[in-house]
Amino acid sequence: MRVYGSILNRIQEACRQPAPEVGMGATHMMYSDRQPYTVIRVLSPTRILVQADRAIRADTNGQSESQTYDYQPDPQGVVLVLSRRRNGRWIPAGLTMYQGSFCLGIREAYRDPSF
Repeated sequence: MRVYGSILNRIQEACRQPAPEVGMGATHMMYSDRQPYTVIRVLSPTRILVQADRAIRADTNGQSESQTYDYQPDPQGVVLVLSRRRNGRWIPAGLTMYQGSFCLGIREAYRDPSF
């Protein structure tokens, strides 16, 4: 298996996922960034809908590793269908297991300052 991007994102992706519930936070784990989402509908035990949240920077640290965000629902946010794969990861429907995964139970934003 090839490891890419932030090691913290890869470790968090591998953690055990809780059962999805409406209103639960979700985080899209990208290469090294993270984007907050909210579970808005449970379609089945292996398919859910998530919607992107607004992440508003709450600190004054500028471009740095130390970041704090406030989160708000975004009625205009992107809605994605996620499917739970054999490896237990939640992946956007239509993508492979290696094209970005979601962690349920946490809502977190992070912008890698090195890019």
